[in-house]
Amino acid sequence: MKKRIAILASRDYGPLTPYPDDALLCESFNSLGHEAKIICWDDEDINYTKFDCAIVRACWDYDRRLPEFLKRLSHISRYTVLFNPYQIIRENTDKRYLLELEKSGVPIVPSLFFDDIEKLYVPAEWHKLVVKPAVSASGKDTSLHLAMDINSIHAAAAEIINQGKSVLLQEYLPSVEKYGERSSVIIAGRITFTMKKTPKSGGFLVHIHHGGSYTKVDIAEDEERFLELLLSKISIVPLYMRVDYLRRSDNTICLLELEQIEPNLYLRQNEEGLKLLTQEILKRI
Repeated sequence: MKKRIAILASRDYGPLTPYPDDALLCESFNSLGHEAKIICWDDEDINYTKFDCAIVRACWDYDRRLPEFLKRLSHISRYTVLFNPYQIIRENTDKRYLLELEKSGVPIVPSLFFDDIEKLYVPAEWHKLVVKPAVSASGKDTSLHLAMDINSIHAAAAEIINQGKSVLLQEYLPSVEKYGERSSVIIAGRITFTMKKTPKSGGFLVHIHHGGSYTKVDIAEDEERFLELLLSKISIVPLYMRVDYLRRSDNTICLLELEQIEPNLYLRQNEEGLKLLTQEILKRI
């Protein structure tokens, strides 16, 4: 039976200028005789009862429009199957999920959250740290500081808090410079692809638009064990997610972020992931 699939994206990556991975996913469905369309998530004229499902993809403006985004996804989920499910997406918007995973036994990059600038402090053992919003994407409003430079830390944190957001401090782990930030794509509980991401010389952000470099790598045994541990601690393993992780100085792998909303799944390089994502969506609708 022919299925209709809505691929949700921001206006910047709508049907006329789609993100290449979204166009590839669209073609993957259409080549099998189904009908997939790229739709702007904030288009209120769409009747989702005419779609068998909607999947969140290049919605890379959601963090700036979070209440509107969540309201729209809640609406969509009432009329069709949403991937990932609304509850998972809503809970994943705030990086405080890291603390819950740490409580369950998953090693994380040392992280502290603050809503009040007066209560902010930096652990004595930290040499450098990253300041970022608890709700953010793509390295927005993210800065690196020496732990002793409390004035610059306070200034960066205050700017975030004044936007009505909580601030997240994370210890800077030098492994990002050589080992890199590793990003493993997991589809339906299966590890399909791992990317090594490193910052440009003298930088700390690994995103390509910040000058970072991406290289496909094979996953190591201890990385696979870490991901299996993480999967065992998640109450509901979603259709898709990306796990970003680093290594501590003692070589322990630790979670940096768990992306379950609109992560880049590297589908142009991740042939296995593209095929599995297509198959799993069709299986679930």
